[in-house]
Formats: sequence, C-alpha cells, structure tokens
Amino acid sequence: MLRIPEFRRMWIQLSLSSLGDWMGLLATTALVTQLQNSFSGQAYAIGSLLIVRLMPALILGPLAGALADRLDRRLTMVVTDVIRFGLFVSIPLIGTLEWLLIASFLVEAVTLVWAPAKDASVPHLVPRERLAAANTLSLIMTYGTAPLAAAIFTMLATISRTLGSSVSFFRDSSVDLALYFNAATFLGSAIVIWGLKGIGRAARPETGPEPGFLASITEGWRYVGHDRLVRGLVIGILGGFAGAGCVIALGRLYVEILGGGDSAYGVLFGAVFIGLAGGMAAGPKLLGDYSRTRLFGVCVTGAGITLVVVAIIPNLVIACILVVAVGAFAGVAWVTGYTLLQAEVSDELRGRTFALVQSLVRIDLLVVLAAAPALVGLIGTHGIHLWGDITVRADGVTVVLLGGGLLAVAVGLFAYRQMDERVGVAVWPELWNAMRGRKPMPTRPRHAGLFVAVEGAEGAGRSTQVELLRTWLAASGREVVVTSGSGGTTTGARLRELLFDPSTRLHARTEALLAAADRAEHVSRVIEPALARGAIVITDRYVDSWIAFQCASRSVDAAELAVLAQWATHALVPDLTVLLDLSADLGMQRRPAGEPAAEPAEESVDEPAEESFREPVDEAGAELLAYRSRVRDGFLRLAQGEPARYLTVDANRPREEIHAEIRAVVASRVERRAVPLGV
Repeated sequence: MLRIPEFRRMWIQLSLSSLGDWMGLLATTALVTQLQNSFSGQAYAIGSLLIVRLMPALILGPLAGALADRLDRRLTMVVTDVIRFGLFVSIPLIGTLEWLLIASFLVEAVTLVWAPAKDASVPHLVPRERLAAANTLSLIMTYGTAPLAAAIFTMLATISRTLGSSVSFFRDSSVDLALYFNAATFLGSAIVIWGLKGIGRAARPETGPEPGFLASITEGWRYVGHDRLVRGLVIGILGGFAGAGCVIALGRLYVEILGGGDSAYGVLFGAVFIGLAGGMAAGPKLLGDYSRTRLFGVCVTGAGITLVVVAIIPNLVIACILVVAVGAFAGVAWVTGYTLLQAEVSDELRGRTFALVQSLVRIDLLVVLAAAPALVGLIGTHGIHLWGDITVRADGVTVVLLGGGLLAVAVGLFAYRQMDERVGVAVWPELWNAMRGRKPMPTRPRHAGLFVAVEGAEGAGRSTQVELLRTWLAASGREVVVTSGSGGTTTGARLRELLFDPSTRLHARTEALLAAADRAEHVSRVIEPALARGAIVITDRYVDSWIAFQCASRSVDAAELAVLAQWATHALVPDLTVLLDLSADLGMQRRPAGEPAAEPAEESVDEPAEESFREPVDEAGAELLAYRSRVRDGFLRLAQGEPARYLTVDANRPREEIHAEIRAVVASRVERRAVPLGV
C-alpha cells in the first residue's frame, strides 16, 4: 500500500496528526493538574477537560460533516492542522486553566471537521479492492502512535524539568516542551497534506441544485436511517462501542472482585489492545475473501458472546486470555465497518456520514462511561442462595458486563440481518472456505428497495403483467418505477441506434459489448438510484433476455455473456425474476398482426418486439419458430440454474390467474425484505 505515492503521503499525515492527538491528550491532562493546587481541584479540572473535549461532538458533529462535504478536502485538512498548531502553541504561552479549556474545545471542534475530510478522501487514493488494507494501516497508526506519544512525552517532560533549573523558559511548566512538540506535529501534517493533489471537493449532485447547508445536514441523517447497509453498520458500531465502554469503565473493578491489583489491571488493559491490534492487522488478510457485510455482524456478535463469558468467568487468567479475543473481534469489526462506509457511501455524502458516526460514537461512549459505574453502584453486591449451603455472589460489575455483552450480541445479529447480501448461503461453510483461501461467488450488497424483472419471449404477455403489477403496488402508496431492460437513457438510445442499424454489420462480440454498455448505463442511471431511495423497480426484460436471445441467434457462449453482464450491471441481480413461459407456436399466434382479443398486444413501447433482438425472417415462419424455441429453452435453462430467484409461470392462462400468482409471490418477497405494503 505504501508504494502508492498519494496514499503514502496521506499515511504520513495521519501518523503525524495521530501522534499530535495522543500528545495533546497527555500534555493537556498533565498541564491541568499543574494549574490547580488542591487534589479535589485537580480532579474536577481533569473531569472538566474530558467533558470539554467531548462537547463539540454533541454540539457541532453534524455541522462539521456538512462542512467537510462542501469544502475542498485537502484545503480543509491543511487549514484545520494549522489552526490546531496555533491553538497548541497558545496554551503554554497564555498559561491559564480557562484558556486551556477553551483551546481544548476549539481543538476538538476543528478535529471534527478534519476527521471526516480525511476519512472521505481515502477512497480517492487507493483502488476499491484495497480499501481494507489501507484502513488497516491507517488504524494501526492511529492507535499505534499512542505508546510512541507516551514515550516522547516522558522524554520531553524530563528534558523540560532538567532545563527548568537553568533556563527560565521551561521553569514554570515541565510540559511546555511537549506542547510545543505537539504543535509542531500538526504543522508538519499541514505541510505534508499540502502537496497531496489527488483529493479535492466532494462530488456534486449530477442533477438538480446543490442542497442548502441545513438541508445537507438532514440529508445525511436521512441517508443513514434509510439505507439498510449503512443503518446496520451504524447500529452495529454503536452497540460494539457500548460493550467496549463497559469494559473500559469497569475493568479496574472487575479485576478487584477477582482478587487482582494494579498489575493485573495493567495486564487486562494491555490484553484488550493486543487483541485489537492483532484483529486490525491480521483479520482482513486471514479472511480476505469473506463477505465484508457478513464479517462485520459476525465479529460484533462474536465480541458480545466472548464478553458474556468474560462477565461470568470467575478466573482472572482465563479472563485475560478471553479479552484478547474480544479485542480481536472488535479490531476486525472496526476495520470492516470503516471500509464498508468508505466503499458504499457516495462521495457527496461520505463526509457527513463519517462525522455523524464519529459524533454518535463519542456520545455513546460518554453515556456508557457515565452510566456503567452508576449502575454498578445501584445494583451493589448480593448473595443469591441456591440450595443447601450453596450461595452465589452477584455483583453490579458482573451484571453490567453481562448486559453489555448481551447488547453487543443483539446489535451484532441485527446488523447481520440488515446487511447480509448472501441470503440462503450458509455462514460457517463460507467462513471456513475464506480461511482456506477459496473465493466465494461474487454478489452485491442489499439495496433499500425491491427489484422485480419480468421475462419471457414475444407474445407471453409481459407488458400486461408489468402494468397489472405496477397498478397493484402503486395502490399501496409505494414509489414504483417501471422500466425496460435497456435503452432507458440518452446514451443507451444512441447505442441502440448503432446496434440496430443494418448498415453496421457488427461482429457478435462487438454487439455484445455495446449491449453491455447500454445496460451498464441503464443500471447506474435509472435502476440503482431508484433502488437506493427505496423504490420498487419493475423491469420489462433484463439481462436474462439478452443472454437467451443472443445465445439463440449468435454463436456466443452463455457463460461468457453472464460474466460480461455481471460486470456491466455491477452484479445487480433481481430479487425476483418472473418468467412467463409460453411455447414458441403459441407465441407466434399472438404476434401483433393476428393477436386474439383475449390478449392485447403486449410489446412495450420501450422495447419493440421486432427491433429488440435480431429475429430471423422467413416467409414460411419455420426458421422463426425454431429460433423462438431456442429462446424459450434458454430462458428455462437460466431458471433451472437459479430456482430460488425465479418464478416460472405458465403464460397460456387467463391474465387474472397469472397476475394472482405473481402478486402472491411478490407480496411474500416484499414481506421478507421488510418493505411495508398494503394489500
């Protein structure tokens, strides 16, 4: 990863900023004790400092994300680093507790703008498939600089105390040198990021005016609440941090009830971070091909289950071993969640989404850190008599840790159900195959809507059933988008003119590539945006028609076309494909020229029958009949290959019966996807 020049520069900048963040925490907490004389005053001052550092997330979090999405991200990071440099320089120069608290608030406020700008920029610097590796390196440096900051702080404080006896500049405070060094790290970060040219402003909406500032804030909230994957991610992250907050708040008390002291507490605390570092570093490599959406929910659930065991285990040694696993699960989940947010959230919303997540995490930790010790005090310690002379000791620490673990399990399972895009594929065999290096079949994440494709040869009644289905679904108040398999965009229309121009005499592969381009444009411009906003999309023909007709008329391999179609459509597969099956001879009888009154002409305006695919024309009709028979066989083979996705319907029945059968299956799919529908 570090061979990519722009990412390497970003990584250096992140390292300097992270080092400055840890140095700032150490230096300001040390300075605040020097500015107060009494022990109680020092305790209140430290508490005030920590509260002040958390307050910007409560007040300014959404505003910071909106700013990060509207401003040039490179310039934003440079300016915020320069501001942090100036604030940290001013702290020792002014030297009062009041200014220390004000400066700390301002530092955290500008950091809220810097962080989403940084997180939203990473996808512009590395390929999508290497985001996990990039995030692993970034998070390792984010947390790995903490011990380095502690060592540098100790060294600088020692130097400052030594020089204080002979140099008046260092006489008043032994941490001034550490604060100046801390300020220098942010100045160095600004210089490094200034030379990074690969990032700029967030992408602007392709259509319509840019939303106002307040509207852009609420847009980020709506997006998180509306998108299934992001909603599952955010809830999973918050639940995981709630469990972690219980461990942080109650770790010392937990060690004490098991008979340990400060040394045991240090071992327990270190074990968590060893597991965290190991999970972030090794997890993505060990499980490289495992579904990321599944991996997140599995790891949050695994961390919760392990925490439940830790809560009830009466042995400190075993507990220290188990918390390594808790940290490892949390590390993998954190890297995976970050990667999914960067990969799945659109660029124009990425900054707001990251700012919202970071603000919610801080609020989550603040509530848990305050509530967990209070709950322990309320519960107290009790003896529960079971039978005979057997009495079990129940204390608040065990109960609260157990509750935190169960909460993590619940949100992990919720996140898994929200985000799982491989419904019907067993979890553990896929996990085992990933650990053995076997690649799974590619899929794409769930979308917020429902995607239904209606397939069938000419004369099967596709347009009739599409319209009946649209009318029924629209009556429930849902947004319904009806489209055709291709040609639904301006670019697609031009490609189709070229495809159906008899003077071009295109080669079969050329024709396939142009048709794939048409479908790629149609999916990205029409179908995907509708699904993303939760609409129900009904398409009159999709990829299956293309494969069936091409294989029937050209010497094209179906497997090759399937691979091309998967790439062109970004692996977007309908939730349900309705195949209206009709024999070729009955289809010939339903041609527009001699169609019976019971079945009106069904060919869609978007896709005319005789122009959609190159059908052979002969006077006797024998060649056309054979061709349509091959098309029907192609459809049936595709349906047999994926029976869970297909509904094969006998189209030689009254349209009302066909609609009733389709409606029943669509209603069950809608209910399964948790899309409200009135019937």
